Amino acid sequence: MKQPDNKVELIKGKGGVFEITCENKLVFSKKSLNRFPTDDEIDSIASM
Repeated sequence: MKQPDNKVELIKGKGGVFEITCENKLVFSKKSLNRFPTDDEIDSIASM
């Protein structure tokens, strides 16, 4: 499987917030969905 060449940065937060942004656009929010992303969602996000 080809791996995307994306930069990943962990920004420590508070309150259990887990969000994924791509090019300053929010693409996943645990706070909004009340769950972590699935493996398939992570693969899809990483391919952006």
